Amino acid sequence: MLKKIHICFLGMLCLYGSEIKTQVADPPGADLLHRSMPPWGGDSRSEPYYSVSAQDIDGGAGSVVVQHTRSTDLTNKGFSLVDDAISPKQGSLGSPAREGNFGVALFYGELYNPDSLSPLAFSWTPYFFSRDAPFMKEEALVDLEKGEFYDGVSSPRVRKFGFELSLADRAGYFTLTLGDRPLLEDYLVYPGDSVKVELDLFRSAIVFEGPDASFYEAQYALKRLVARMNFDAPMIMFSSRSRPRFQKAENQALIKKYDAAFGSHFQLVEVGKEAVDYFFTELDRGKELLAPQLELLDFYSEELGKDRYDLLLTEVVSGFYGKRLSSFRKFHYPEVLSRFPEEEQEKYLDRILVLFSELEDWESDLGASVHFRSQLVSAPYLNLAMEKSMLKAIFGKRSYLSQVSEDYSGEMEDRLLSGYLSQYMGAIPDAATTLDSYLAATETSPWKDRLVNLGHAFIPGETIVPVTLVDVEGKVYTEDFFMGQPTLLYFYFSSCAHSADFFQDILFPLYQDTQNLGYRLVAISMDDDREFWKSRIGIYSDLSLTNLITTPESKKRWRDYYEINAFPKTMLLDGQGRVVSFNLRTGFTTYEAFKNKFIDLYREQVVGNEPKIQQEL
Repeated sequence: MLKKIHICFLGMLCLYGSEIKTQVADPPGADLLHRSMPPWGGDSRSEPYYSVSAQDIDGGAGSVVVQHTRSTDLTNKGFSLVDDAISPKQGSLGSPAREGNFGVALFYGELYNPDSLSPLAFSWTPYFFSRDAPFMKEEALVDLEKGEFYDGVSSPRVRKFGFELSLADRAGYFTLTLGDRPLLEDYLVYPGDSVKVELDLFRSAIVFEGPDASFYEAQYALKRLVARMNFDAPMIMFSSRSRPRFQKAENQALIKKYDAAFGSHFQLVEVGKEAVDYFFTELDRGKELLAPQLELLDFYSEELGKDRYDLLLTEVVSGFYGKRLSSFRKFHYPEVLSRFPEEEQEKYLDRILVLFSELEDWESDLGASVHFRSQLVSAPYLNLAMEKSMLKAIFGKRSYLSQVSEDYSGEMEDRLLSGYLSQYMGAIPDAATTLDSYLAATETSPWKDRLVNLGHAFIPGETIVPVTLVDVEGKVYTEDFFMGQPTLLYFYFSSCAHSADFFQDILFPLYQDTQNLGYRLVAISMDDDREFWKSRIGIYSDLSLTNLITTPESKKRWRDYYEINAFPKTMLLDGQGRVVSFNLRTGFTTYEAFKNKFIDLYREQVVGNEPKIQQEL
């Protein structure tokens, strides 16, 4: 089974299959876009010191309510949601596969690893829905073989491998990892591709060859260029100079010292007008900031061909502007509304609308058919189009669904709807009504299939799906175990400190205070290593409970079906094994609030549906 690294974050949350990324503030930028215009896109060197969200969920009425908050708590989602009305569209457009083995990309590789040979694994998806969506993602370990003298691989430290990725009728994404270390992350791949890759970890070098090598070399070069530019950019912090940490003489001396030194730099931007003006000044530098990547992409253009060149161009431009629009929506737009008079607000918003117009000109320059195929593939384009639609919906005080239906049609509309719910479904209050509206407006696959799967993961009422679990003694349990008595399931893995804190400080005290309601608490480990799990039950659970671990097959089934990507996670089942809640952790600030919410939910959804249960607290 493919090993995954579990990263813990502040806010009592651990994410499945994530890796740590530096987070520092974007230097935003934009200008008029044309084919010859240089795209530069990439992760920023810093995130703002504060996190501001503009939430505009209206439960479907079509109006927009903006709330302003300022927090570093990760329970603040940091995005604007707009919902929702029904507007059906129809139509679908596929993308022809390249010549070769239809639906399959062939890889031959050689791995030179001076360390112990950790498992090498591919993960891939033929369709991108959202960063963490497990839907249609595949994972597989790679068999490594020793080379032979007569096959040209004679070094005893080199292992070779062959692998086939099954794709759809268009490009998808893949990641190649060694243990928990990504070697090639989020690379585009076309069906029919044949590529050789040398992974020389002794010299820290990766080389591509074969018929389609240029496409992968170009991606490798673009990613390296973005990393180089990010490395050279200062770390931007949006905060206030009046904060005590910046008033201390020793910190001021350090800022002055390192500002004159060779190496990385720190830059403080005052929250308010200075931060907003900084954002728009950088946005106006779009051509300058995009130039290096487009020049590099043009270097590969003849070898790539039009389809691949335009796909990478779409990735680059969309990545640049999508991140900046996201930054504006999350942080700068609430500042504009709260700090500026109405006349000045309109000036700032007009500059965003001008950018929308320029982006539409750029898409027209690309050519409709080729660019449409890129739109249906590119992850950065999905993010850009979603950000545009969310902002336009907020500006126009209308629903996201109605805005998308006005601006897009057919499969692209469907992709935007499924991508939006893939990312934000957990934050929408009336998820069932919203999902019904989106399903009615979506017709093409796999986007409609994705929405159906989201219903399994976010809409209570279904009976628990089949599963195989094992206890510490080796006894096997199935889903039948959950019939006959209400059950609170607690999912965790045994290296997530937030899971341990949640269990010890919140969940187990809750169970001790409320178990006379008539339910049981069952702890389910998502670990791979059974012995490691057993050794840490006393930290992450309690020996008095029923402690179970999933089999590899059941872990993948449950993780995919119920979108289990963050830990700790809870699920409450009634006596018939029906899910009545997918996560009890949201919407509370104290233990007492959590306890009261649980009691109310239990009496309404469990006792209320099972009249024979009469336990009282």
